[in-house]
Amino acid sequence: MDERLWADRGNRDDSRSDHDRTKSTTDGHAEAHGVQAVDTRFGRATVEIDEAQGPARFRVRFEGLADELARRLSVSIATVRPNGTRAVFSLAWHGDHFESADVIPEPHEFVVELTGGVGADSTTYGIRFEEPLDVGGHAAHRDHNLRAAFVHVAADAAVSVLAILGLVAARYLGWVWMDPMMGIVGGVVIALWAYALVRDTGRILLDMTPDTALATRIRRRVEAGGDRVADLHLWRLGPGHLGAILSIVTGQPRDSTFYRTALEGGDFPYTIYIDRMTTLIGQHWLRPQVTGGTVATVSFVIDRDGTIRDAKNEISSGNGTFDRAALRAVLEASPLPPLPFGYSGTYLGVHLNFR
Repeated sequence: MDERLWADRGNRDDSRSDHDRTKSTTDGHAEAHGVQAVDTRFGRATVEIDEAQGPARFRVRFEGLADELARRLSVSIATVRPNGTRAVFSLAWHGDHFESADVIPEPHEFVVELTGGVGADSTTYGIRFEEPLDVGGHAAHRDHNLRAAFVHVAADAAVSVLAILGLVAARYLGWVWMDPMMGIVGGVVIALWAYALVRDTGRILLDMTPDTALATRIRRRVEAGGDRVADLHLWRLGPGHLGAILSIVTGQPRDSTFYRTALEGGDFPYTIYIDRMTTLIGQHWLRPQVTGGTVATVSFVIDRDGTIRDAKNEISSGNGTFDRAALRAVLEASPLPPLPFGYSGTYLGVHLNFR
């Protein structure tokens, strides 16, 4: 049995299940702008919205958190907007921080519920995020039309203030050099603002890949099923929205619905759960005596309680006995352990290769 698999995320939960609520407590509340910090039982946690590598994603760091514990820790973030809309983001461990796979939609004004725990023992902490309004930050200016208008108005105001300062210094202090100096300072500041604006908008005009990490994940997700991505074009449609065109080479009768299903969810970072799942299925896998190179793919869905449903032979090996043995191994392994607490989907879709 091949342990390589790729997963489809189910629809997001609008709220945690009753079981999850009974194991959670709400504790600690921070309110600030930019990077937020809150004390947790796993150490002081900093939560930020990171855009350095592309579209906005959550990043969480725990001070002094051991790598072994971090790999066992399930971390998720739920956002609650002023209108009551709720979304859940699952975070994966990236060596020194947790990061969400999904992009955070605009605007970034909401209450964050940071949940962390091992198994069902978890704790939830509340944090408030609001859009910063300073020109140096970029959270309020991801809409480049508004950003350009803001830079224009701010530049006019800055030039006026600097001119007044220069004239006042020359008139009362005799510093006649202050007027040209203020002109130079104003020119440098405006040039820096303009450079940042042209740099970001130029990427859009040239159709540059706005998120190389996302492009890599798309390619990996598609090619995990045995296909090959011949061309991938990813571009920005608007604030918080990306579009993609893929050219895929495949030897299987797969339509666009198959690939949309494969790409509709985020990564499933819980390697311990994957290992446990493949081990349990492997205990029921009785491989028939067939020639080497025989491969069958079974697709199935795991509900939150671990129940397996909708199991079917997705790709036949060409040998009926081999296909039935693979399907039987999956069905007999049900129920599996419940899905990890930090996983935000209502189910997990799996495509598993048997060799």
